[in-house]
Amino acid sequence: MNIRRTRIATAAASTLVAALALTGIATGAATAAPAKAKATKIVTCTDSNTKVAVSKVSRPVNHLLIKATNKGKTPCYAYMAPTLRFDQDQAATQINWDSTPQAVVTLDPGQTAYASVRTSGGGGHLRTAKKLGVGFANRAGEGIGSLSTSTLPKGTRIDDSAQVTYWQSTSALALGY
Repeated sequence: MNIRRTRIATAAASTLVAALALTGIATGAATAAPAKAKATKIVTCTDSNTKVAVSKVSRPVNHLLIKATNKGKTPCYAYMAPTLRFDQDQAATQINWDSTPQAVVTLDPGQTAYASVRTSGGGGHLRTAKKLGVGFANRAGEGIGSLSTSTLPKGTRIDDSAQVTYWQSTSALALGY
């Protein structure tokens, strides 16, 4: 009987040691797994999370540069091209389709997107403009939010051929159209 008790005790001890070893391995594996990084939610750039500024540039002639700086705490997407309204124009400014970038411009907090505006190019009906409304689009290309209104540099002249580029990641890209 002693041999049988010894075998049972040895088997029970082996089972206990194996169970403790497995528990230790499982616990060690659980604590060694890397923590999942929290994904940053990217929102659409709008008039509420960006600051818009418009300036005249020396080259190319008859151009303005629009800057949209992310003033929010999360990244935002600058989709498509800005919607522009000079003064009280009823129609939005044409988009220069050749300026379509390879990817949507993503702005981290503090970063800026750029779009250029060709104000005139022989399209007739030349007039002086004083204010510019700048709007943003969502992924579907629909206007969202309100227009940010900026005072234009003195003497800004526009005609019916005015065009705006898509949002670009640098001013050099925007002014290249």
